[in-house]
Amino acid sequence: MHKKATQTSLRSPVHELAGADLLDQLREELPPYALEYLDSAFIDHDEQASSRLVSAAPNAWRGEIALCAFWLGTPNPAYRAIFRRVWDHDHHQLLQLLDNDASFAREMIAAAEFDHPLRGSQTVYRGTANVTPAQAAQGLSWTTSREIACWFAYRFSETTPVVLTADVPVSEVIYWSDERSEREVILRSPPPVRLDDQPHEWEGLAKMVGEERVLSFQSLKL
Repeated sequence: MHKKATQTSLRSPVHELAGADLLDQLREELPPYALEYLDSAFIDHDEQASSRLVSAAPNAWRGEIALCAFWLGTPNPAYRAIFRRVWDHDHHQLLQLLDNDASFAREMIAAAEFDHPLRGSQTVYRGTANVTPAQAAQGLSWTTSREIACWFAYRFSETTPVVLTADVPVSEVIYWSDERSEREVILRSPPPVRLDDQPHEWEGLAKMVGEERVLSFQSLKL
């Protein structure tokens, strides 16, 4: 059972020296409008300031903020606030900083002790392209929506889409977010998978989701 989001959870430093060096670098590189939240986040461990620090920081430095907080053992909920804000908006930059090390990313995510609304056993899906099913199974991001998985499978390629599915206990779920309307799930470890058994439906579902997302985007601009 995850701790409630408001409960303080102490963490031991993971790499204190590297974290201190990175914190010094952040002090030198962040603009003043981000620096005003740095001490409140990393010294006072204020949850609201931690979230605002990430929002105020340039995108290029957000991955470093999350890594610094992880290395220093910043307690939850401050670390959780930092990581959620970074992952929901700049996860590609964080993964690049980690050299796409999925195991390291999972360790960082698990340390945030995220709560989620899922209960019992959960069916999850992963859509991608231009890789084998075995390679696809090693990826981080899954979804509870088959339609969204199909959309991801066709998003970058229509030649070799792959849609995987797995049934997992929710104890394996270390992250859940619908921030981008993708019902994203990240698991503690790669699950035993199978290929979705109705590939003839993939493309149609992908187009349906794509059209819905275009309409949603257009409505936000009105």
